[in-house]
Amino acid sequence: VSPIHLEYLRNMDVASSMSLSIIVDGKLWGLFACHHPSPLPLAYTIRHYCEMFIGLFNALIQERLSNESLQLFFRLKNRYSVLKEAFQTLLVRSDLHTAFTALGSSWLEAMDSDGVCLLQNSECSIFGTVPPTSYIRELSSIIDPLHEKDLFVSHSLGDILLTDSISGVLSLIISQNPRTEIIWFRREWVKILKWAGNPDKATLIDQSQRISPRKSFETFTIEQRGKSIPWNPSHLLAVQLYKELGSIVELDNVNRTLKHQNQILIQQGKMAMMGEMISAISHQWKQPLNALSILIDSLTVLVDECDRNPKMIADIKQKSMKKIAFMSESMDVFSNFFKPDAEQTSFSIHQIIHEVYNELIPQLHAHNIEFRIDGDTALIYGSKNAFIQVILNLLVNADDALMEKNVKSPFIHCTLEQKDTEIYLYICDNGGGIPPEYLETIFIPYFSTKMYGTGRGLGLYLSKLIMEEHFGGKINAINTSNGICFILTFLAAHNL
Repeated sequence: VSPIHLEYLRNMDVASSMSLSIIVDGKLWGLFACHHPSPLPLAYTIRHYCEMFIGLFNALIQERLSNESLQLFFRLKNRYSVLKEAFQTLLVRSDLHTAFTALGSSWLEAMDSDGVCLLQNSECSIFGTVPPTSYIRELSSIIDPLHEKDLFVSHSLGDILLTDSISGVLSLIISQNPRTEIIWFRREWVKILKWAGNPDKATLIDQSQRISPRKSFETFTIEQRGKSIPWNPSHLLAVQLYKELGSIVELDNVNRTLKHQNQILIQQGKMAMMGEMISAISHQWKQPLNALSILIDSLTVLVDECDRNPKMIADIKQKSMKKIAFMSESMDVFSNFFKPDAEQTSFSIHQIIHEVYNELIPQLHAHNIEFRIDGDTALIYGSKNAFIQVILNLLVNADDALMEKNVKSPFIHCTLEQKDTEIYLYICDNGGGIPPEYLETIFIPYFSTKMYGTGRGLGLYLSKLIMEEHFGGKINAINTSNGICFILTFLAAHNL
């Protein structure tokens, strides 16, 4: 490394060091810096396990950040859906600016902002903490050529136009005819920064013109001003949804009778967005699976290093790889939900439940769980693979709940019932149920009642998505005297 870096370490009385890089999205996110006051050679085995550790840690950090980002996106997406519906309703009986200001707080929550304005031609409507109207018009004029795909973002507005309290801006042009722009504002965020030494005294130059590192590491504190809290990438993704409002504005100005066609376009956009969501979830899952594959593959290293029970380790590896392959196949199923060429056929609910049960027999028997299927034989129409994912998710969730709560005499009962043109499938257990306050949220993505690290909060969301978008049915959950009962509703195959 650089001689200056070595001298810097010596100034801190460090004689040996090791660093492990934390990589997120191909970029350096952070590192573990290990220092020692004397030379310390590390054995190959230690370095090998350090590499295994940092590989797993990188995957977990990436997964955690991806989960947090997607959780934020789904919250913003839900806020948009509510706001859009309310905006359309108000627009039917009022003008654009009246409808906008009536939903003022909703616009603030939409992008976690402090102020917002709607600028259409020369008319400006504002809500919350915003600069003067004359400032907004001047700002719009300055940033107009700076928009990329109708979007401009900054958390340091003072670099463009001086302002007292507003430092963040997110501008979206939703329509060019008439030109309509929504601008969200954020207040200045005063941040205290602490440095290991005065950054203004970063270097020294000796008589030989050699640059040397500073020798003082006394804490140096500065106050950062002129910036807002940065906009999260999820905000930038979610704000693109608001371009749909441009269609509403244009149609409202041109002809209100085109409302039905506009709803069709919005629905198509929603379906396309949902397909992209599932692809993003699929991509997100593959990284931790890859990390798991690396760890399982490293079991062979353990076999080489010790002779105790290598057959058991090999068996664990084989079974784990089989599970990973099954999960990867399920991702492909989710990615193909919205493709028109997905294979669909009539099939027996009884038969599919038995197939899934046969896959889970070792697991259920090991936990002494009684499993039973009662009721009518019924046929439904759709993708068998998609239905398998729903049944597998519900049975595995029930098994997890029964084991987590250590239920005596555990059971999972499935009951089929056909009434007129509808088929009802009840999947019930005696695991004690779910707290009533959570029943409304268990189908929301990334919400999980399981301990952190054991549940991702995606299974029930995807099951609901399959039931509604693929089978045209629905799924609900109710608490019974024994536990939870999921109710799946389908149309009978002969009625489709």
